[in-house]
Amino acid sequence: MDRKTRIAFLTMKKDREGQGVRSASLEDISLVERLGKDKYEVSVNSKIHRADIVHCLYVLPKFYFALKRHHPSVMMVHFLPDTLDGSISMPHGFLGLYKRYVMKFYSQADELVTVNPIYVDKLVQLGFSREHATYIPNYVSPDEFKPLPIPQKVKVRREFKIPDEAFVALAVGQTQPRKGLFDFITVAEDNPDITFVWAGGFSFGHITADYDEIKKALKNPPPNVRFLGIIPRAKMNELYNAANVLFFPSYDELFPMTILEAANVNLPILVRDLPLYDPIVGDKVLKAHGNEEFSDTLKKLKGDPALLAECALHSSELAGEYTPEAVFSKWDRFYQRILVEYGKKHK
Repeated sequence: MDRKTRIAFLTMKKDREGQGVRSASLEDISLVERLGKDKYEVSVNSKIHRADIVHCLYVLPKFYFALKRHHPSVMMVHFLPDTLDGSISMPHGFLGLYKRYVMKFYSQADELVTVNPIYVDKLVQLGFSREHATYIPNYVSPDEFKPLPIPQKVKVRREFKIPDEAFVALAVGQTQPRKGLFDFITVAEDNPDITFVWAGGFSFGHITADYDEIKKALKNPPPNVRFLGIIPRAKMNELYNAANVLFFPSYDELFPMTILEAANVNLPILVRDLPLYDPIVGDKVLKAHGNEEFSDTLKKLKGDPALLAECALHSSELAGEYTPEAVFSKWDRFYQRILVEYGKKHK
């Protein structure tokens, strides 16, 4: 008699709001629970000893030995050691130790999964096996992130104290230099007739890189800039709907959840022109190389309703490429492959 495959997810009990890793982890667990309910039995931080697959989502020390002792084990690679530069601030020696800890943690897993195909090559360069590094993209639920009727958008703007007639460029992310925070402010200063809104805060607290400088900037923003702090995930769909464009000037990402969330809302998207975006968003978003191009592009969007509508259509097409069904199919094939490979196929 067949039984369901048991998957034990290892994650933080109380995730911090405002982190892309948090959003992606919640979506991953929900996806397997909902679409895989006939095939998989899911537990979270429990029943590890009974699991057929241990699937770890965070590099927490308490999960280290679970990866080491259970096979097959899966580790989500949401960041590489080098991406910590510009995100957190530690004494050089401590940061070096933490980077080595991350590498050691990844090495305990049988399988690594990353959300950007470019990072498979980077993992190989770091010494990991290509055969055991898999690309599976992020996704967001179209039930949670979707366009709202115009009257509701107006209501949301008033709730967030955004003028009805404002053209709004929204950024979503932690307040870090790596996310392009200072570029966001510079571009805002060049566009006083555009309202710039940043949703996100110090998810890493005082160890955030350039914490004091950022804190000072948040206290004295230009008059057309609003920093909202960390917004609960349940309110984010409304905030996306209150914007005219997603302006995401980040310098380094894997597969930012904010791009998928904005795409599901059909929001035009403007990002920094980074090679890592090419395989995941293609030509479905607008790209710029620096602040001058960012500023010029935002001016064009504000002054050209036809261009704005065309970009909204591209976002809708992008969302269609990352449906829950398509992403679950990839996870299903992955799980079935490793069950066979590690001798856990059962009847």
